Amino acid sequence: MAAPDKNAIRILVLDDEPLMLEFLADTLGALGYSQVTTCGSGYRALSLIESPGMDIVLFDLKMPELDGLQFIRHLKGRDFTGSVVLVSGVEDRIVQSSEQLVRAYGINILGSLTKPVLPQELDRVLSGWSPPDSTIATAAEPAYTAAEIRAAIASGELVNFYQPKVNLMTGELVGAEVLVRWRHPVDGLLAPAMFISAAEHHEIIEALTAVVIRQALEQAKAWKANDLALDLSVNVSTDWLSDLEFPDLVEDLAARVNIAPRHLMLEVSGGRLIEDIRVSLEILTRLRLMGFGLCLDAFGASSLSLAQLRSLPFSEMKVGREIVTGAWKSRNASAALESSISLGKQLAVTVTAEGAESIEDWQFLQASGCHLCQGFFVAPAMRAEELTGWIQIWQKRYREGLAPAA
Repeated sequence: MAAPDKNAIRILVLDDEPLMLEFLADTLGALGYSQVTTCGSGYRALSLIESPGMDIVLFDLKMPELDGLQFIRHLKGRDFTGSVVLVSGVEDRIVQSSEQLVRAYGINILGSLTKPVLPQELDRVLSGWSPPDSTIATAAEPAYTAAEIRAAIASGELVNFYQPKVNLMTGELVGAEVLVRWRHPVDGLLAPAMFISAAEHHEIIEALTAVVIRQALEQAKAWKANDLALDLSVNVSTDWLSDLEFPDLVEDLAARVNIAPRHLMLEVSGGRLIEDIRVSLEILTRLRLMGFGLCLDAFGASSLSLAQLRSLPFSEMKVGREIVTGAWKSRNASAALESSISLGKQLAVTVTAEGAESIEDWQFLQASGCHLCQGFFVAPAMRAEELTGWIQIWQKRYREGLAPAA
């Protein structure tokens, strides 16, 4: 994919300091960005965002009238679909909390810059921008009914996408995370956030997950027939962790497709495991006895105690993007990342980092001793038929020192 035309990217710079506005505007112009608008008022900026529209907003966190955190909330209220960059001189912990708030609101954040802003850092952060994917609906979640979701399952409208996972030390492709999409006949290609919660609400999530797992196993078998052996990871709703029949269902699915259980990793969140640790422990332990892999998803956001974590039979744990992305430039995030990796090694489990979005993220993960990595720097989720072509591109990038994808 060709890099976006800088002249076509609309950028709004918001800061209450006139000299900073002038400096950033001049720097952006020198970097090749010609559509730059400056503004010293948060409320005025909100009107500029709506008409004619902005692709990227750079704003300071510490402003009078409407501070950066209030501004973020107003952006969400206006369904802003662009990207933001935080520019501030406040302490690192406040910046990290602000970044987390932006992500919690579902707004894309390219990164944070510390004053005084260096032109090369500004250019690096902005180079991560890409136009929103118009093929995947990500607006506010429609109220899909139980009948609609059941019909989608029955008619084969659910399709799996695959995000590659690679070995940080060797660059080898070792597996992929399975991410389901819904090819809705009217609304287009829907991301999971658009329908998973509705499936859980209507108590259809188990049937949906069974379809995702079956399709993933069938795809793994097809790849294996073409000499491509990959371990696949599937996210499992915590609703399954109270169903004692779940291990038998997964074992039966694998047996029907004739795929060894070791090639399937089930990712679960630790949040609800403690509701009835006895039932969860039985289900998870049976799955491991059957040979399936188990991954604790979003480690760091879990409320599990160290004693509970030690007693549960996970074979992998995943460090979330809220810790991984940009950890190399943050003392707090880097400490959290390194302690997570260290704990994983002490527990003798594989540690996977998700959310690697830059060469700096990749290099920091390597230096920290993390095992596996996934994220936009490696590849976005893709259709099964796209994977073979991507492998050739990735191998070339790796041989050439991991230049950003074209």
